[in-house]
Amino acid sequence: MLESDAPDRAIEAACQRAGVEFHSVTERFRRACNSRTLYFEFDGHFNPEGQALFGRAVAEFLLQKGDLEARGTHHKPRAKPTAKK
Repeated sequence: MLESDAPDRAIEAACQRAGVEFHSVTERFRRACNSRTLYFEFDGHFNPEGQALFGRAVAEFLLQKGDLEARGTHHKPRAKPTAKK
């Protein structure tokens, strides 16, 4: 999967047609794969470490764009609003 840029190019083209910004994490994964395993061997999907790396990459991208507010390392659900009586 990480040997070709074809998947990125196809997704980038689809994003352009849809008017959606594209951000690739392929190079980051290529570098990270040199020192650790990020995919399940039997199907090529992210393993837990790959999921964590992808999540960090997306969060960093959104933080840089100002589309996400930093809240620490763990998500804390917001309290549900109580109905006024």
